[in-house]
Amino acid sequence: MEEAVVFGSETCLLKMNALRNIRDPNRSLFRRWTLSFVVGAAMLGWGWSLVSSRLAGGILLPFAWRDVAAVHIACGLPIAWMLRQWFWRSRFAAKHSVAADLIIGASLLAGFRLLFWSEVDGDAPTEMLVRSNAVTRTAASLVAAFGIVSLASVWGAAGKRGSASDAFPLQGSHWLCGCLVVLLVPAVYELARCQSETKRAFEYVEQSRLGEAAELLRHCLVLRPHLQHEGQEIQLSLQSLAAAIERVRLQTKSSLPREASESQQIRRAVQFAILGQRDRAIALLQPLSDSNSFAFNGGDELLGTLYQDRRDWKQSIAHFHRAADAWSVAPESPTRQSHLAKSIQGVAFGLRKQGEVEQAAAAYRKLLQVAPTAETYFLLAQFYEDIQETARATRHARLAIELSPEQYASAGQQLLAKMQTNHFGCFQLLRD
Repeated sequence: MEEAVVFGSETCLLKMNALRNIRDPNRSLFRRWTLSFVVGAAMLGWGWSLVSSRLAGGILLPFAWRDVAAVHIACGLPIAWMLRQWFWRSRFAAKHSVAADLIIGASLLAGFRLLFWSEVDGDAPTEMLVRSNAVTRTAASLVAAFGIVSLASVWGAAGKRGSASDAFPLQGSHWLCGCLVVLLVPAVYELARCQSETKRAFEYVEQSRLGEAAELLRHCLVLRPHLQHEGQEIQLSLQSLAAAIERVRLQTKSSLPREASESQQIRRAVQFAILGQRDRAIALLQPLSDSNSFAFNGGDELLGTLYQDRRDWKQSIAHFHRAADAWSVAPESPTRQSHLAKSIQGVAFGLRKQGEVEQAAAAYRKLLQVAPTAETYFLLAQFYEDIQETARATRHARLAIELSPEQYASAGQQLLAKMQTNHFGCFQLLRD
């Protein structure tokens, strides 16, 4: 009788264990999926709040640009992972909670969004822009990186509790590498980005696109307040630009008279373009574009340039074509040659951007016939270098240097050196 009771008890225990083994995997799976959903929703929501924030005409503090923020956060991930390992190992040597990771991660990401992701207007005072510094950006990146690592660890520990003893053993070299990555890589990226954007800003100044130039320099000011261009600090350059922009802005405040001529309206559109107000300039020019004198007043060239800035290559090419057709039948004069060359160059540039290489090459050759200058030869050298025609690029670069050594000696040699390094046809170049 006792044996029967014992046997019955063992049978019940076996059945209970079997049921537990069946239910536990289901419960573990449900827990894992629930945690994955919560973590995924938190990460997506945080990422969306950063990407969807409005930056048109504004400046992101303290990172200036979103890609700079992305580099900072990515470089902070290794050391954030090591900090998390050290934290749980030293403070909670036995075990730690998945819920703690979830709460810490979500709190840090929310804190980053609230404290380190602010947007200011493009006309914000310079004093506000230069308050940002590398220490703030590094601290912000570590906050975000620690939050990401904490949430990401929830996926790995969703079905179990981690033990500090299972942590990866950290050594001094690991900490050194992590510090170097978080400090040096973003700094190098920031400097390269600022130098590139500063160069582009002063190219805009040469094109009288003062508003866009000032916007780029304001972004650079956030990252490098003491950055210089040709020996002058960009803060001083920005002050000069601001004064010039204000003069143009005052001119645009007065309304045009109803009987304003076509040339007056085009000049007002030029002012809008100088201020970076492309949409207003296009809206003013479009109703005038059917006029026979529109191209001769510079309207088609201006529209072609405005559409070029918007990367609307089809419209840009169409207007530059109209300008080229108009000026090609005009009487011979320096003005006619200048406008015709500019129009053909606009057509060639648009065709290249559209990927129509053969037509772009034909347009550039036509440009060389109209204006066989050092500038044109160098433009063709850049074009042929871009499409990997090394021999032609080399020939045109050397002609540009020969015609204007003071202007193209340095740039031409840099282009030749670039081709020697990158092009498959460099053996012929070296022989020459």
